[in-house]
Amino acid sequence: MEHPALTCFQQRGESHARLICFPHTGGGAHAYADWGQSLPGWLEVHSVAYPGRGSRLGDAFCESLEAVATECCAAIRMIADRPLFLLGHSFGALVAIEVALRLDADGLTPLRVFASSMPPPQLMRRWSLSLTAMPDAQLLTALARRGWLSAAVGEIGGPAMVKYGLPPLRVDLRLLETYQCCSTATPMPITAIGGELDGSVSQAELDAWSMWSDSEFEVKIVHGGGHFHIETHAELMRAMISSSIVRLAVSIQSGFGMSSTHACLPFESYHSRSAAFSPCRGVSWHCLMAS
Repeated sequence: MEHPALTCFQQRGESHARLICFPHTGGGAHAYADWGQSLPGWLEVHSVAYPGRGSRLGDAFCESLEAVATECCAAIRMIADRPLFLLGHSFGALVAIEVALRLDADGLTPLRVFASSMPPPQLMRRWSLSLTAMPDAQLLTALARRGWLSAAVGEIGGPAMVKYGLPPLRVDLRLLETYQCCSTATPMPITAIGGELDGSVSQAELDAWSMWSDSEFEVKIVHGGGHFHIETHAELMRAMISSSIVRLAVSIQSGFGMSSTHACLPFESYHSRSAAFSPCRGVSWHCLMAS
């Protein structure tokens, strides 16, 4: 049974890896509802369902971004029997890196983190704009001007937006304003992604994500994309992510002296610290090579 903090819209029993997707500020699990249909069959997509919205409308909001990450980790541990990749957009990028740190401490290190449209934690103070103190109309105007509102919110200032969209939006903004991260680096590869036309996240801020990786790091720019390039250029994003995962699979096999024709890479050899994987349990990358 799936944890309420995770939603899988297209379950794949034969998948070989899992992509955990963390929604944007004010967003819910449906932000990634159609991703599973468009990604290769070997990759199963799970979308995080934050409390206080969507299917969890009756659940209390978390009091801190760290609490959000802790709840997410409890859910992800239940499905950590396959390689994990994390994708976070905007607010979700910070949740993803906090989750990655916790999973790594448990010996469940994700194989890559994709951080989209958000400066790294050490630069978050610049984003403390006291947005939550603004009245509703002023807040929505400010967010729309910056391009920070998803197309999924519907009519800006409409009754549905005010009733259901504004409360989680305000909560997530408050969590961003109060967020403080003490850690400085992760042992996993990071891909920082930004929209070419996103004026709220600079190239220098995307480059600064390199401080968070003791491993491979790369920056990807979505040409013509704004802050929500993940919506306007969704197909490009999905293609980039699946391609990156395949490249990593090839490099892992090469690192163990294996060619792309080998059928299986034992996952426990890469995650040697994890008690969650028995010696007989392996993860086949063969399907990735054939894709």
